[in-house]
Amino acid sequence: MIHRQEVFLLGINHRMAAVDIREKLAYKPAEALAALPLLKRQPGIQEAAILSTCNRTEIYVVADTSRDLVKKSFFDFLSLSGKEVSDENLCYFFEEEEAAAHLFRVASGMDSMILGEPQILGQVKDAYHLAMQAQSLAGILDRLFNYAFVTGKKVRSQTALCEGAVTVAHAAVELAQKIFGDLATHKTLLIGAGEMSELVASHLQDKGVAALYIANRTFEKAEKLAQRFHGEALPFADILGKLAAVDIVIGATSATEFILTRQNMVKPLLSRPAQPLFLIDISVPRNFDPRINELDNIFVHDIDALKQIVESNLAARREEIPKAEALIAGELQQFVKWHNSLEVAPTIAALREKMEHICETELEKCQSSLNEKEFKKVSTIARSIVNKILHTPTLRLKEYTQQPDGNGVFKVDIVRELFGLGDNSPAHEEAVKKI
Repeated sequence: MIHRQEVFLLGINHRMAAVDIREKLAYKPAEALAALPLLKRQPGIQEAAILSTCNRTEIYVVADTSRDLVKKSFFDFLSLSGKEVSDENLCYFFEEEEAAAHLFRVASGMDSMILGEPQILGQVKDAYHLAMQAQSLAGILDRLFNYAFVTGKKVRSQTALCEGAVTVAHAAVELAQKIFGDLATHKTLLIGAGEMSELVASHLQDKGVAALYIANRTFEKAEKLAQRFHGEALPFADILGKLAAVDIVIGATSATEFILTRQNMVKPLLSRPAQPLFLIDISVPRNFDPRINELDNIFVHDIDALKQIVESNLAARREEIPKAEALIAGELQQFVKWHNSLEVAPTIAALREKMEHICETELEKCQSSLNEKEFKKVSTIARSIVNKILHTPTLRLKEYTQQPDGNGVFKVDIVRELFGLGDNSPAHEEAVKKI
């Protein structure tokens, strides 16, 4: 019987554990690179990869030992690498098809905190490249991750799962783009330098905004954010003076009073060209006085309007889930077929080797009693019989690889047992090399 190499996964994510626990199990790239060889040295493990993001840490391995021993190897490894697990119930443990399906869903953005998150596919690719660098991948995990990349790309290109802003920061920039079209010809003033401002600045940079000005009460913070996103920092006192030069103003501060009011905007607007100015307020409490809407050519959108956009986009994404699941199922079936085929190729080779060996042995016994012409005729008939006997079993064995429920692998094992096909035969070794 072939000792099957299977895929196993141990993970912890935002659904299972709070951030203070997740961060203790997180791996920086350098840590993962150092840890992978250690993981490969655990009993029974031949391949390994570590996917670590802010919302998950997942360890993928290929092993040829029992589920319980693999599980023990996982926790021994975590302990050796200084990543203690306080409660094993916080982790999920998948094997074989379930582990593959999970990776495909992760790569497709189906398992993210934000449905359809686009960054996760890049993070899965980073995990793959780290494992390649650590030389901890071989045939099975390599193929699994490549199937995951194909799945993620198909979900993105053939569904709308990743379309539409589903965060307030992204919705603010998406709204600005809907209003102005190409942001490459428009200038933006961002008020605030906190986490939300950082997200907004990132989205604005992705859209190629013409110019980004950042103002904050602590000028050093504005400078730091502006430097990161190739913008220009402004003293907080210069906000009103900049209104004549920008098209979009986004407020993202924790101020408890209005920063822009109807009254303090009247004078700066006198020097502004007769073109629209859009204010997008993503703060609670609000940064912009809603009465500013009473001024000509000024339009204010608050966080409630943005949340409506987010909810509408999320609803649209949820409608795409069945399409995405169908694509994942299709790629999963292809991977399972391929993985099962690793079982059958050595079996077919070993079965043919055994039948041909029997044929040659019996022919040798009768060779001395036949002349050359008779022996050639008998040899042709004998080899023809072997080929005809092997034809149907070979077809059946190949069909077994199409059975994703595991029954096919069980049947292959029965064939090996019935015909006494050892795993160390030359045919088996040669077939494995070809795979």
